[in-house]
Amino acid sequence: MNDYTIVAPIENEVQAELLDAVLSERNIPYIIVSHHDSAFDGLFSAYHGWGCVKAPPEFHEEIKQIIETLKTEKNIPTPVPDPEKMTPEPDQPE
Repeated sequence: MNDYTIVAPIENEVQAELLDAVLSERNIPYIIVSHHDSAFDGLFSAYHGWGCVKAPPEFHEEIKQIIETLKTEKNIPTPVPDPEKMTPEPDQPE
């Protein structure tokens, strides 16, 4: 993993999740790094952005193109939660 270098910043968690899905689907090696630190209440996220993606140099251009596509894509489907994986709400007292 020593050859993994920063490719590009990631703006938010939604972009990170979409990028994760696309890169995994294409079998592109990568690491997504979040700058969020709950101990500092997101201070580093505000200063450095949400995070970044790291990958071997030979994948940088392809990943940058994917990120640009995700930024300009207008018809990104909203994920629908799986009812079987949802935690039921506790019964409300009457």
